[in-house]
Amino acid sequence: MSNTTATDATAPPPPGIPQELPISPRAAHLAQVHIGVTVPLLLLTTAIFATRMYTRIRPRWRIEACEWFMIAGYVRFMAGDLLRRGT
Repeated sequence: MSNTTATDATAPPPPGIPQELPISPRAAHLAQVHIGVTVPLLLLTTAIFATRMYTRIRPRWRIEACEWFMIAGYVRFMAGDLLRRGT
């Protein structure tokens, strides 16, 4: 498992930083476990959120302040997550 990125090939590292930072096998395993747990939970919460919004909108428009705050929080979380990842 390599820990270099596409930018490593074009820009040299700053002075005093090794070319490749060592990553222990335990750290790599914990990162994989973290992703393996976080992604399914995020998908589950997104499905629950979408179902709640569907049931509030579909039969009759019943969006109240609680749902508007949930929408704002969800959008803020997803936007912040995407900006933090740089995609």
